[in-house]
Amino acid sequence: MWQAFVGASKEVTISEPAGLGDGQAFVLHPAAKPVAVKLKLAAALKPSTVELWAGNVRLAEKKDQPWEFEAALKPGIHALYAVVRQADKEPLTSRPHTVMVSGSLSDRKSTRLNSSH
Repeated sequence: MWQAFVGASKEVTISEPAGLGDGQAFVLHPAAKPVAVKLKLAAALKPSTVELWAGNVRLAEKKDQPWEFEAALKPGIHALYAVVRQADKEPLTSRPHTVMVSGSLSDRKSTRLNSSH
């Protein structure tokens, strides 16, 4: 997990969901609905696998596009990040996206709150 903070690559980014901070709107995700995660990879990358992580737990792995995942997360705060593995190269890690998941909104869609207050 710490590698995502200190070794993030601009070639691998999480485009959805919005992470906390950076002036982005705050989104509270219900635990009853998987969080849709979309990645953008630089065109030059030739991944053998793309992994989605939450902290030290690997949530999913894909070998082919589209680089989209459904992450079933328990209530709490999660640091999501992606790892791209290529043959004969060091893995590339995305910058983490912090998402919050609530167990109290299980019957509702994501609640968007304005983070400017």
